[in-house]
Amino acid sequence: MNTSHKKPSVWRRIARVLRSGRDERTELTCDEVRDLSSDYLAREQREEALADTLFERVQRHLENCAPCRSFVEGLRRTVNLLTQLPPAHAPEELRKRLLDQSGKL
Repeated sequence: MNTSHKKPSVWRRIARVLRSGRDERTELTCDEVRDLSSDYLAREQREEALADTLFERVQRHLENCAPCRSFVEGLRRTVNLLTQLPPAHAPEELRKRLLDQSGKL
């Protein structure tokens, strides 16, 4: 399985921010905020993806950065719309083929 295009895990993204060598008072960059935006939204929903200090740093950045605020709002709207969709079900024929293939691995 090719994972070269896979998004880093939340822990890797957080570790990358923490390894940047900047302390908690240093503002996050726009790239860092975009990397953490899904985790930020999950934290808003009480899924506890981000630690308090990192969550607060993202909030501070969003208060002062209109482009990032717009990005996070767009992501929030997208997530909200997707949660309203009915679940998709694979056609039975595809489901059987996938199950058959998984048994051959």
